[in-house]
Amino acid sequence: MQRPIRFVEVESGLCGATTYGKLGAELGIDAIKLAGITKNSTLFIETDSLVAISIQEHYDYQRRATKKYFSDLDPEIECFARHIDYLLPVYEKVADDIAAELSAGHFPFVLAGDHSTAGGTIAGIRKAFPDKKLGVVWIDAHGDLHSPFTTQSGNLHGMPLGTALALNEHDNDWYNNEVPTDILEKWTRLCQTGNIYPKISTNDLVFIGIRDLEEAEWDIIKQHQIKHFRGGIDRHADTHSINFMGNYTIQQIYESTMQHLSHCDMVYVSFDIDSVDGGLVPGTGTPVKHGLSIAQAQELLINFFRNPKVCALEMVEVNPLLDTKNQTAEVAFDLINYLYYYNED
Repeated sequence: MQRPIRFVEVESGLCGATTYGKLGAELGIDAIKLAGITKNSTLFIETDSLVAISIQEHYDYQRRATKKYFSDLDPEIECFARHIDYLLPVYEKVADDIAAELSAGHFPFVLAGDHSTAGGTIAGIRKAFPDKKLGVVWIDAHGDLHSPFTTQSGNLHGMPLGTALALNEHDNDWYNNEVPTDILEKWTRLCQTGNIYPKISTNDLVFIGIRDLEEAEWDIIKQHQIKHFRGGIDRHADTHSINFMGNYTIQQIYESTMQHLSHCDMVYVSFDIDSVDGGLVPGTGTPVKHGLSIAQAQELLINFFRNPKVCALEMVEVNPLLDTKNQTAEVAFDLINYLYYYNED
């Protein structure tokens, strides 16, 4: 089945920036394109399916906010939802443009910077199809399940699923931060992007490859029995957790995931490059060992891509400032290129 692919670019990286060394996810899309050029590919040249979501009006804020972060950071405010004023209009813009692409009958293949904007993608899908049940497949080393109530860092690239699930106070008081009223109001607005709140339930979510989660995130997964396939070893996980790469084939993971989401009308797949083993993809903000091999990532993505229920796919967190000879961008490009030309056959 040939899909009308539209590459949608979201060049936003501020909410994944925790130190000078972590800046650069907003440059990941250009790095992927450069990888294509060095491989003599015309993928991003010959296609007219490129759509850049303009967030230019927010770049000045991004520069100011970055300077503020490294100079006069107010820990009493920023530690709960860092740069949420920046992310609010970005969510709205991403949601509007994704909804427009879907309404036009296109398949959005989103290329984004840090993972925070994926919440806007989810909002856009629900905005386009408010009466349909959406399933989410989160292929990532991390859970991104935080909210201002559980975060230890305030980094919003750890909260996109928190916005989709509209997480507020945690049932376990041990993890509850005392969130200021103004931050809570902005968090609620972020969660309500697209006027659907929440956008998914915990039963509509499957994690693949998670292996570096904080205790609060594991607590949410266990409390709500969220389906997940672990990769590697995590210091916070219980000893009975499964190393999926040693116990399941990729085909089994795919089939089990789609069976779990059989109640959903459509499925969105979000692929963080750090789901791949950190030794293969150094150019990402938080590389983690014991991840997917490149062949496993390719097999996993192609299985989802060819399923007609899958309505959108996203790839995030390539950071060329942390990369070695554009190695990570080349891995990302090869995966994208494979899917695109599979679609053309």
